[in-house]
Amino acid sequence: MNTITVNGETYPDDGPHAALMAQFMPPPKVTRDAEWRLFRDWAFERSITADGMECVLIAFDNCCAQMVLGGRARSFADLDEIAKRLRLDR
Repeated sequence: MNTITVNGETYPDDGPHAALMAQFMPPPKVTRDAEWRLFRDWAFERSITADGMECVLIAFDNCCAQMVLGGRARSFADLDEIAKRLRLDR
């Protein structure tokens, strides 16, 4: 698998937004691997643009998304809700 390094941490280069995700998310280790896969797979499945993905990642980075969801994203539906509130579906 190809990897990228951001701020001294190694991330998988496994999707079109991997470098962008690496700027906002911790490296996918054992406990966070599912979260990385969720965001990666959701972006791919929903054909999210880089700008849209950045908006979603910023919403989680500044904890606004967690306040809306009551915690971390656990499903595509959670990420869809945040995208809807950010008006990325229009």
